[in-house]
Amino acid sequence: MNLKGTYITNKAVIAQMRKQGKGKIINFSSESGKKGEIGLSHYCASKWGIIGFTKALAIELAKENITVNAICPGVVDTQMWKEISQKLAKKGETEKDSFNRIVQTYYPQGVLQTVEDMAEAVVFLSFSDHITGEALSIDGGSTV
Repeated sequence: MNLKGTYITNKAVIAQMRKQGKGKIINFSSESGKKGEIGLSHYCASKWGIIGFTKALAIELAKENITVNAICPGVVDTQMWKEISQKLAKKGETEKDSFNRIVQTYYPQGVLQTVEDMAEAVVFLSFSDHITGEALSIDGGSTV
């Protein structure tokens, strides 16, 4: 549904953007769209697809003054990450302890990303006229 929803949404807004002669499309992928993750092959495939779709669409719409970019969040405190933390918890480790261990181990900055971090990226890309086809990582360095 990740890729299909992105495709359907983009298709719906492009016609209006063409009428107004400009536009900014900002899709959401994931750090998993840039690297494989154990047990998440289906999720990674859909997120890689969003990045490929974003890049191809950026080229197709470039001459129409429509930019297309993607934001690739790292670990944000969401229900999905709570479930992952539960699955990866070591014996005697709480979900919160597991979550903190994952962040400290796999994210060079050692902190999770926030919804506010994603909002800042959306604002940045919304005002950037000549950035297109990019997949902006906001992941504390995990995909470096």
